[in-house]
This record gives sequence, structure tokens and C-alpha cells, in this order.
Amino acid sequence: EVLKMKKIVLLLTVLFLLSAPAFAVNQKKSVAKAGFEVGNVIPDFTITDLSGKSRNIKEFRGKTVMLNFWATWCPPCRAEMPSMEILWNKNKNNNFVILAVSVDREKRSKVADFIKANKYTFPVFHDTNGKLAQMFLIRSIPTTYILDKSGVILSKSLGAEDWSKLEIK
Repeated sequence: EVLKMKKIVLLLTVLFLLSAPAFAVNQKKSVAKAGFEVGNVIPDFTITDLSGKSRNIKEFRGKTVMLNFWATWCPPCRAEMPSMEILWNKNKNNNFVILAVSVDREKRSKVADFIKANKYTFPVFHDTNGKLAQMFLIRSIPTTYILDKSGVILSKSLGAEDWSKLEIK
């Protein structure tokens, strides 16, 4: 009876060990589907604008979205912002929105002062606690995602770009 029980436990252990790699592969696939790769739908999240109002990414469905992670102290971020302003002014009435998410750890007012001093008019948000940047696994800034009207990631860009040439359709 004890020997029979040991065989059953051994068999169950072997079956578990054999199924574990398949489970791990499925886990990996579901992580990729969570939304940070080109072709995936972006996961749901909420961000806070410079006036303190929370906005959900789903509010922007139906528009092409530029999701840009940046900081006031980042020279490449600062270098690309004038071209973002040009892109915004060319396309803001064309079902297009920029969500410029500052990862600055300082107070929201510092980010607002920077935006005002540079006369930027595109929508700016503040990831005060770094949770959104952590969710997106942001390792360098600027990092920019372009989303289609359904929230699918069309492209991901690391580093500064000249956004003034981007065509929004």
C-alpha cells in the first residue's frame, strides 16, 4: 500500500515537472499580450494631468495616440519637444492626441512651470510615483509609443526623434 502511494506521488511529481515548462511558456506569451510590444493592445491604465485630473487611456480610443515618456532634466527629451509641438499643432484636430508623461520625481508644479516656460500646448501628464513607467518597463527616456485608434501599438521608439515629419492618417 505504501509502495503504491509512493509510485503515485512520484508519477504526479513527474507530470508536474513536465507540465511546468509548458506553463512557463504560456505565461510568457500572456505577458507579451499584456501590451508592451508592437501589435498588442495597450493595457488599461490611468494617468494624472498637470491640473491633477485623472484620465484613463480608454478615453482616447478613436484617436491616434502618441504616448511619450520624458523628463524635464533629460536633454534628448528636451531636444525632441519642439518637434512634438509642431506635430501637435498640425494634427490636434485630426483625431490625434499626445500624452506626454513626465517621469520627474519633483512636484507637478515644476513640470507645469517647464511646459509653460517653453510654451508647449500638447497634453502633459505626470507619473509622480513612477508606477506607469514601471508598468511599461521604461529603461531609457524618451520612449515613445504610437497607438492606433483601437489602442494597438503601431511603433515603439527609444531616443529622441524629429516628430514634425510624422504623418497622421
